[in-house]
Amino acid sequence: MTYFKLCFILALFFVGCKKENKTTLDYSEISSGTNFNLRCIYKFNNDTLFAGGGDDSHGIILISSNQGASWQVYSQSFFSRVNAVYFRNAMEGFAACNNFLLMKTNDGGVHWDSIVQYWVPYQYQTNLYDVKFINDSTGFFCGGEEYGHGIIGRTTDGGQTWEYTFVDHEMRSVDFKNNLQGYCGGYGAMLYTEDGGKKWQLTESNNEFITSIRLTASNGVACGYDGGLLRNVNSLNWEKTSSSNHSLGSRLHFNSVSTFDNTNYFVFGNNGKCALSTDAGSEWHYATAFDEQNIFDAVMLTSFSGIAVGEHGKIFHFNK
Repeated sequence: MTYFKLCFILALFFVGCKKENKTTLDYSEISSGTNFNLRCIYKFNNDTLFAGGGDDSHGIILISSNQGASWQVYSQSFFSRVNAVYFRNAMEGFAACNNFLLMKTNDGGVHWDSIVQYWVPYQYQTNLYDVKFINDSTGFFCGGEEYGHGIIGRTTDGGQTWEYTFVDHEMRSVDFKNNLQGYCGGYGAMLYTEDGGKKWQLTESNNEFITSIRLTASNGVACGYDGGLLRNVNSLNWEKTSSSNHSLGSRLHFNSVSTFDNTNYFVFGNNGKCALSTDAGSEWHYATAFDEQNIFDAVMLTSFSGIAVGEHGKIFHFNK
């Protein structure tokens, strides 16, 4: 190998390596009582948390009534993996599942029934990944399958009826700054609405496989499966503040963004990789935690502590 070739390879290596500001994260494991992968966690109030997961043929929801300190199985009446859980109130809740299953409970989660989605073409009847409400009556779900087909569902009557937006990208996460302005992100696409989800437009922030979006009234952070981190401060498009993976260097795969306020953001992903920001996503510090297990979702209990869930039924309490 010539000297020039060696210099070229070394230059590629240093360019490809992600420069990381290192930090640490304290954590401890909590028994979940299940070995199913846990894909989501939802905080209903200061004490009550729900976690959901499963596999292709079986879904499960766990409940904690003491801020995640202990867990028990709450429901196993799902025929597919639970990817997201949201409760409008103490009695009415929704679960977004694989195989185009949107489930609803009217008795606080004791019984669940499937919401039949009429007028949806077969090719858009894909996995559903997120569900949430922005007020008592208006809510959204989203899902899809890679570049082929994506769907956003919208209700304005508390989930009794739904209307749909069909797109050409899988949608993974939806969130709103207020009752009108929101984003929905997924496989190579970030969509924006300014009329409460009646219409969606494609933004210029479309070079990431967006896996999670978290918005507050003043800012927001999104993460990508290929390691990219983006921030939004009252603008249509997003600013990338941490680059995606390169062909050389460390590999990061992020799955979830969490925040308790509008300043401190925590991002979690595969192999226990974490990214922490104390300035609303401008600068990031990286850590490896959770016994290097894959983490799929997390919620914050305070500005610097929370509960994370992941593969093989793993649940962790973490604190910075």
